[in-house]
Order: sequence, then C-alpha cells, then structure tokens
Amino acid sequence: FTQRSRLQHALASYLDARSKAKDCQSNSAEAFTADSEAMEKLELVASLSAPITDTTTNGGSNSKSPTASSLEAILKKIHSAKDKHIFRILSTICISTHSSSARIRAFDELPKRTKSLGTAAQAWVKALARRCAMGAFLNAESVEHCTMLAQECFESEECEASAAFLECVKFGTSIFPSLGSTEEGFKNLVEFFDHCRTATLGSKMKKEMESYGLVTTLSEILARSGTASAVGASRPSSSGKKKRKSDVFKIDLDDDNQKSSYDTLR
Repeated sequence: FTQRSRLQHALASYLDARSKAKDCQSNSAEAFTADSEAMEKLELVASLSAPITDTTTNGGSNSKSPTASSLEAILKKIHSAKDKHIFRILSTICISTHSSSARIRAFDELPKRTKSLGTAAQAWVKALARRCAMGAFLNAESVEHCTMLAQECFESEECEASAAFLECVKFGTSIFPSLGSTEEGFKNLVEFFDHCRTATLGSKMKKEMESYGLVTTLSEILARSGTASAVGASRPSSSGKKKRKSDVFKIDLDDDNQKSSYDTLR
C-alpha cells in the first residue's frame, strides 16, 4: 500500500509537469526544460511501477528480459501521445479517493487508447493503472463504512468491535490520509469523536473506552485526515478545509484531558 501511495504521488507530479510543459511556447528553451523535467518525473513513475519485459526471439525461442532502451522507447511513446484522454484518465486514478467507477473506466479505456502506441507501451500503461488504482479492500468507501460500523458498535456498547473497525480506519489513513478527508467520511469521524466524548456511559463502557483508546485513536485519525491534501473531485474547498480545522479545535478544547488534534492541525 505504501508503494501505491508513492506511485500515485509520482504519477500526479508527472501529469502536472507534463501539463505545464504543454503550456509553454512551442520550441522555446522554457518548453524544452519543462519537457525534460516532466520526462524525469515519468522515469520516476517507471521506477515505482512494474518493470517491462522485452520479448525477443533468440534461436527460435522467446526470451523475456527488461532493457533500458526498450523502457526509454516506451516512456517516450507515452509521453508524446496525442490522445489527451490517456492522461486525463490516469489523473483520475492517481487520487486515492477516486471512485470504483473511475478504476473500472481506467482498466477498460486505457488499453484501447494506448493500443496505437504498440503492444509494449499498452501493456506498461495497463500495469501502471493496476498498480496505481485503489483496490476493493482499501478505498475511500471502505474507510467510510468502517467508520460508520465503528460508531454503530460504540452506540451498541460493543467497544471491542468498535475499536477493531476503527483500527481499519487508522490503518487506511496512515498510508492514504485523504481517505479520511472525503466530505462524508470526515463528517462521520467528527460526529463519532463528539459522540464518544459527550455520550452518557456506564462505568464499564468508560473503562473499555480508555482501555481501547477510542478517543485517542479518533483524535489521531482526525488530525491526519484534517491536514491531508485532498485533490480531484473529492477535494474540499479551502474554506471547507478551514472549517474542518475549527471543528476539531472546538471539540478538543472542550476537554483539556483529551489529546489535542489542534496542535497537529495548526
């Protein structure tokens, strides 16, 4: 998962650099410099993605071995591709909060749109998409569901189950902080945090809460998610982000004994 996060960041950086290079005046020194920088970023993407295999015929038998020259040729073909949709589709899956429909579209459309670049380039882009896109196990939707299930278990006074679901959220947001930054997801986290602190609980439930560290875990998740730089369709406005910070600040300052997320958010 950590490798996927790095790959997403590297791909997003390349796509941004390529876009800036295209905005430069054609054949200008600025354009050549920007294009060279973009290619370097694509090479970084390649180093984080699946290695290519170059199929050659040797004495009637096929042997597969990755070569620097074949990789360079593939990257140049991809970088100079005229179909803008290739890069637009890639941009949708380098965001960790992308939808399952974006993943399905990428898997379906990219092989078709890169077919003209050759079999090797097509296979490389296909492998890149599969390594970059979020899977069915860890994505924004699964994190949101785990948050809701954790809160439902808490309200049913099943503290152990609540803590288990919350650990799933903590794991996901520790690698992809923006998974907790979706509008609905962050709202649920804040509501759960507030409920943990304001609900009237029996002594047994209070002891279990302290034992499992529910409030501390939620505080850590909120701090991480609140500072995440969410991008794309799920990215909140800057004013919305400020509101998130003030919400957590307001909740934490109500109780000096609770761990402060505001120290992290500021």
